[in-house]
Amino acid sequence: MDMDEVITDRRVRTTSVGTSPRLDSYTEDVDVRYPMKSKFDRFKEYLSHKSSLRMRLLVLISVLIVILFLMIIAGIILVPRIISYTVSRNQVCSFSAVILGNGGGSSEDNLSSVLISLGNSDRFIAFDAGTLLHGIRKFISSEGLLYNNYVGSNRNMIFPIPTKYTREIQRAGYLLRNHVLAYFIGHPHFDHVAGLILNSPEDHFVNEGTAEGDFPKRKSIIGTNITLSVLQDEVFDNKLWPNLSYQYNYIQKMNNGTYDVNELLAFTNLSPNSPYMTAFKNSKMTVFETCHSGSSTAFLLTKLENNQTQDQALYFSDTGLSTQDPSCDWRSKLNNIWSHPMFQLKKLRVMFIEVSFEDSIPDNKLYGHLKPSLLITTLKDMMVATRETDLSHVKIIIQHTKQLFDAAEDPRDVIAKQLQSSGINAQFLFPIQGDYLCL
Repeated sequence: MDMDEVITDRRVRTTSVGTSPRLDSYTEDVDVRYPMKSKFDRFKEYLSHKSSLRMRLLVLISVLIVILFLMIIAGIILVPRIISYTVSRNQVCSFSAVILGNGGGSSEDNLSSVLISLGNSDRFIAFDAGTLLHGIRKFISSEGLLYNNYVGSNRNMIFPIPTKYTREIQRAGYLLRNHVLAYFIGHPHFDHVAGLILNSPEDHFVNEGTAEGDFPKRKSIIGTNITLSVLQDEVFDNKLWPNLSYQYNYIQKMNNGTYDVNELLAFTNLSPNSPYMTAFKNSKMTVFETCHSGSSTAFLLTKLENNQTQDQALYFSDTGLSTQDPSCDWRSKLNNIWSHPMFQLKKLRVMFIEVSFEDSIPDNKLYGHLKPSLLITTLKDMMVATRETDLSHVKIIIQHTKQLFDAAEDPRDVIAKQLQSSGINAQFLFPIQGDYLCL
């Protein structure tokens, strides 16, 4: 057969003299007339055929990627997990918070402490002080703050730092000294005051050129009589720690009392327009006694506008079923909060509360702490007392989880699953040390 002849066939063609016929993948089941192809033409067809296979393979891979992405999204929505909650500082916040420590032991570098401010302010008060400087250094590291412009207006620079402070510890120390205005201590256990004690030799305001009338002299430590007595008489006693109490104002407040925050800060020497005086202007703090192994405290921070409650933040130091003092009715103590005239659930933006253990821990081993089932009981009591059924607007920040040596799984993962399976319509969040929260 001549190579140039034209042939007619349905399903086969001869590719070269002496070869066997083969199925042709692109001929249709109709009579087709075509000339014999040269080797070059057949090679081009071969490449075209390979390109088609590659295209099909790419389409298949793309479909698999889309399916995998949808599965990941479904997992994020449906599967309980640890949530690291950090949002842009460019958002307008009702409250800003920095998690300096969220552990309940045994890591001594991550103990209970939260900084909180009104709006997007860069001046904070501290709730508890288990970890201070290390938490600030984690915050600096995680947020990638800009420091080189002391008077700059960069919206991402929450703390303007003088340029002379070049080392990280200098920058962290400056933030601790000049941007943490006071300490609200819930109870005197060491995991809630260790940072305050260890940093006390250098924890004082440093004037960087501010007019004398606009700069404070001493920080305040605010707490109940029990808490302050322990700090003054048993910590700063020249035995456990040098007596550095002269560096602080001690502001003792009674339970269930409501106070102007600026009065608690006790910056008596400042002009009314000082940024230290305006940081917590028009805000109130209500103090509540709660149960722990002994007495503990909850703090309700209320942001006012035209003397009306605008938003609220509620912080619990350790609380729960007291093993050592069964006479302390922990649910009754919490109900005193829900029924208090200052508390408004509809205005509550955030609740910082401990969940130290997961549900397999028996009640007689809780030692004044909470586990998921008891937190759910607490939230249900709160809804009953306030006659509200919706908690979707409340961010519930889980704190003080204990990392037990023998735990095969991270207790936070277990706690997250148990809380998510409760059916409570609320946002349970698990921020990590150093996180900044816009609330």
